[in-house]
Amino acid sequence: MSRTGYIPHLIFLLSLSLALGACAIPASQDAPAFDKVILRDVTVLKGGRVVELQSDGAVEVVIVAPGGKETRYASRVSADKVAELARLLDEHRFTEIEIAFRAPVPDEARPEIEVVWSSGERTVVAKWANDVHPDFDAIYEWLLRLADEIVENSGG
Repeated sequence: MSRTGYIPHLIFLLSLSLALGACAIPASQDAPAFDKVILRDVTVLKGGRVVELQSDGAVEVVIVAPGGKETRYASRVSADKVAELARLLDEHRFTEIEIAFRAPVPDEARPEIEVVWSSGERTVVAKWANDVHPDFDAIYEWLLRLADEIVENSGG
């Protein structure tokens, strides 16, 4: 077979691989873009909670009572729940949230959300409890609901 006989075969194989590649779903759509998300919402006088969700679904909730006594809960959530948080971070543009610092009101909490991305980079956003920020608040409230579910399902 001459060299020109290979050209139709190469064109066919190239067309086939491009067509199959267009149908494939990238693996990155299935996996969250984060390794973990941590909510820290604890004050010295009132206590609070820390919630850590790993991308594999492992969750740890630490309830801190006023005075510092800690109660820990460990659980797992479904991949759908992890994907829900990943979508929420994306929809609310977590990496773009900017909150101006101001002086606190006495005894005001300052919840903080930290995301450790799959790349190894970290994004930390905090706001004073009396301030309203729809994007931060949506993620914050989702994490609080998750913590409540974990504690409730643990019998706590």
